[in-house]
Order: sequence, then structure tokens, then C-alpha cells
Amino acid sequence: MFYIIDKQANSTSRDTVDELLKKIGVKKGGHSGTLDPFATGLLIIATENDTKYLDRFLESKKTYTGTMFFGKTTDTLDIDGKVTEEVEGVNIQLQDLEKVVNEHFVGKIKQMPPRYSAKKINGKKAYELSRNNEEFELKTVKKLIFDFKVKETSTPNEFSFEVTVSSGTYIRALARDIGRKLEVPGMLTSLRRTKIGNVDVKLAQPLSTPLEALKTHSVTELTKIKMITIRDDLIKLVLEGKRTNFDGYDGFEEDELIFVNLDKTIEILVRKVDRDKTYKIQKRIR
Repeated sequence: MFYIIDKQANSTSRDTVDELLKKIGVKKGGHSGTLDPFATGLLIIATENDTKYLDRFLESKKTYTGTMFFGKTTDTLDIDGKVTEEVEGVNIQLQDLEKVVNEHFVGKIKQMPPRYSAKKINGKKAYELSRNNEEFELKTVKKLIFDFKVKETSTPNEFSFEVTVSSGTYIRALARDIGRKLEVPGMLTSLRRTKIGNVDVKLAQPLSTPLEALKTHSVTELTKIKMITIRDDLIKLVLEGKRTNFDGYDGFEEDELIFVNLDKTIEILVRKVDRDKTYKIQKRIR
């Protein structure tokens, strides 16, 4: 099953998963993508056999809200870190920030992951290497920013934002890089994930919710992808990779994704490609 949790600050995503598993009495579980300890918001947790579907959410675009501050930064690029640079006399105007964001941080970008991140370097996480003062090199990655809006707050040089990004985008790095374009240090002062794909944080419950009130969700409910169990005479054809049709299974639109249950251990994600219900395998799920 899936649980939609509103992660609290000062807790890691893994700790949140482990606490939920203990609460519901289940041993196996995973989540939809790491949130920094200081961040709050949407965490999709799958348990037992449903963990095989987590890639659908890990690969989805995500929306965040928060605040970024210019004039100071830390080693972690957020409020949890140690101050590494601070300058006086900074006076960032909203129109200047909007100009930088619209010109450089909407659409395709290249991004250097933060040194304090879960990015793997030769099997070790970057933040572990950073804490041990070990030398290592990070490489830029290509990301996509779908939408980025900024607004003034009551605090000088602090701005609120809402941004929708491709999977794996580091929001802390956006604050850092925007600051560099403005020629001042930048960092995040708050961060909240509000959406993963079609799943909104409005569905989320805090981990403190009583067990009897915790809601569960199915993969078909969250992804809006239908699931069918096909007849035995079609299973062999599908497992051999032969294109066939799903005669007798109606209600699918052309180009629609469908989960197809083959047996207890194998499912496939297929895409209907024409009116005769022939399909193309997108992914095998075990």
C-alpha cells in the first residue's frame, strides 16, 4: 500500500519511513525521493510489494515552495549549515530577481549538485565525504525547470518562491546559482514539497496521525493508471515480447498507459498504440 505523509522538519526521509513502518508493523518500505532534513512536505511511502512502483514517483516532476535569502550562505546551502560567506549592503530588488530567474532558470539548465547531498561518488554519498573533509569531484547534470515564480516577503533580501522541476533537481543549488548571477551569496531559508506528479500535499497526513486514521492508497489511485489482469492465453505472448491485443479489455484510449498483471511476481507497464489495442512494453516491473 501507499501512505501519503507530510514530513516534518528536523527529520530525514528515511527516518520518516522507518517510523511509519514501525507504527504499522511492516518491515519493508521506501519513499518517493529524499527531502532534506530541514524541509517539510509531501513524502509518498510505499510498503511491501508496492515498493516496486516507486520509480513512477521518483521520475515524476515535483513542485516546491519555500524562501530563499541573498547576502549569506552556508556549507549546506540552507539554514542547517555553517555560515561560509556573508556580505553587507545587499539590496536585491524583485524585478532584478525575476529577470535572472526568467532568463537563466526556466527551461533546460545545467546544475552542479551541492557538496552536501546524497549524490553518490564511487559508492559513497557526497555529504559523507564532505563531513570527512575528503576530496571529490562532482559533475554537472542537466535538469528542466517547468515553472518558477518569485515574490517579495516582509524580510529584506528574502523572497518566497514556487518552482516545478524535473526529478532530481536540487532546490538548494538553485538558490546558490541564482545568487551567483546576482553576484551575492544565496541560500534557502525554508523548503516544502507540495506536489509529486499528480499527487498533492493536500492528501498528506502527519506521521503523528493515529494508526486507525491513517489512510492508504493504491498505485492506480495515485498514478491514475488502470490495471488489468489478462487471460492465461495472453500471458505467454506478452512474456515473449510479442505484440498482441487485449481483446475483451475495453475502456482504454489510444496512447494510454496500462499496468498489466501477468502473475504474482511480474507486471508490465504498456502503452496502447492503436485502435486494435496492440501495445508496446514500456517497463517490466518485478
